Amino acid sequence: MAISPLFPNHSALDEAETNEGLFSDYYEPWWSATSVFTPDQDRSRPPVKVDLLSAIVYEKLGKNVKTIKFLDNGVFHAVYEILLDNGEIILSRIAFNFRDTERGRAAVSTKMKQELAVLRLIKDKAPTVPVPAIFYADPDPHNALGAPFMLMEKLPGRSAMYSNLKGIDKESFVRSLARVYVGVFEITLPKIGSLLDITSTGELIMGPVIDEREEFPGGPFDTVHEYLEWLLSSTLVHPRNKSQSPNVDLKDLFSRLSSLSKLLLPPDPNQRFSLVHLDPHERNLLVEGSAVTGLIDWEAHASMPTYLAARYPVFLRNDGIFDDRYKNHEDSELSDGSDTSSEGSFRNDMRPEPFVTPAEVQKLREVFLETARLINPEYVEALQGGERLRQLVEWLAFAEWEGPWVWKGCDLWERDVRSSI
Repeated sequence: MAISPLFPNHSALDEAETNEGLFSDYYEPWWSATSVFTPDQDRSRPPVKVDLLSAIVYEKLGKNVKTIKFLDNGVFHAVYEILLDNGEIILSRIAFNFRDTERGRAAVSTKMKQELAVLRLIKDKAPTVPVPAIFYADPDPHNALGAPFMLMEKLPGRSAMYSNLKGIDKESFVRSLARVYVGVFEITLPKIGSLLDITSTGELIMGPVIDEREEFPGGPFDTVHEYLEWLLSSTLVHPRNKSQSPNVDLKDLFSRLSSLSKLLLPPDPNQRFSLVHLDPHERNLLVEGSAVTGLIDWEAHASMPTYLAARYPVFLRNDGIFDDRYKNHEDSELSDGSDTSSEGSFRNDMRPEPFVTPAEVQKLREVFLETARLINPEYVEALQGGERLRQLVEWLAFAEWEGPWVWKGCDLWERDVRSSI
């Protein structure tokens, strides 16, 4: 069934424009962003442009606003809760930290259009996946608010912060999460990359991989070989993390990773390409009781081969970069003077201990597998068949954010995996 675009007059970005680094140079740290919607330390401060936002709600939805209050913010958006006269509650999600340059405005507009396209796709192809309905959206930074925004459904539940999960039925929660993961996995896209737009005839327009190496955009790709070649070369040539371990020759390591990636490919490497949420951490999951009621913030998404798209929830991970064997014990003081004693803030934040004990991980992994297998055996086949290749891709992703301990851990991981083949 064709999917009607939310913006009938919007034409997809052409490939040349996409590959000129459209996603570069748009980010402004929230603490220095000049937008009037930049979150304030005083969360009790009345939200800005209340009258204007109220007028927009009335004009576009035909409903009167009773109150508007600041609810929360992420890295790129501020969220306001809007109480309507009829008692209904909706949300307004407003971009706030894009650079006020031609490229910055173009990038933030494109990011919102992409997210809207993904939400439309999910609503059409996987209606059981809980994502919010969009009542109105305007991705134009030159609109009346002066920032891209959307008016959207407020889903039930609260964020799945580990503190909010204490006392819940863990097995029921994992089963609910498996149903959501498999539902997303079953959505097929035509190439490796990201979704740019959906035409009036339902054609999916694909764009580059959404990646932090924004100065070296890649894709869309027709084959996994092209994707892996770009991923390896972009990480080595254009690294965000320029720290190096004195005990690791990066050129040699990347040469070994390149040859290893070919050994880890499944017999049929160019399988179906699946949708995947790239940032399904606890702030982007909503729960009510033990049920997942929402998976939000879809600007971070990808289309990947099934064996790279299928994955475990991060709190059930004890493999690859989450394996304690690859903590960097040797290089506590590195050539650039950095300290690796924290072993990477992201990995520490996402360790399973805050929610599940190490003893529970294996049992809950089996619950996740059992549930996924009953829904779609393809998910389990992809999950198990692509485990080591996903780990390789993940090492490269972590290398963009974490300290030089990553290179040492990756080097040890590569040697262990190669010796086991």
